Amino acid sequence: MSEKTNDKGTNDKPANLVRWGRQPDAALYDLRGKLVALKCTDGKLYKGELVGLGVYQLVIVQAGGLELIINKGNVIYVHAAALEVERE
Repeated sequence: MSEKTNDKGTNDKPANLVRWGRQPDAALYDLRGKLVALKCTDGKLYKGELVGLGVYQLVIVQAGGLELIINKGNVIYVHAAALEVERE
């Protein structure tokens, strides 16, 4: 069997192969407690500490204390900002 074939001897991917590599939720989990910037589909950019992650939403707390719950489906990108938020 060549390297490109599966256990059935064909070049088709296995039916149970639906994910591979680093998963998005794992990357978001690594950003917990850090200052993040995220851009939404309406063009708005939000910045705050990532304090929650659910199946469909992210929760960030902005510098002034405003807590935002943002639907993941409206997020174009999330990335770590330059500085971490310090908690008192």
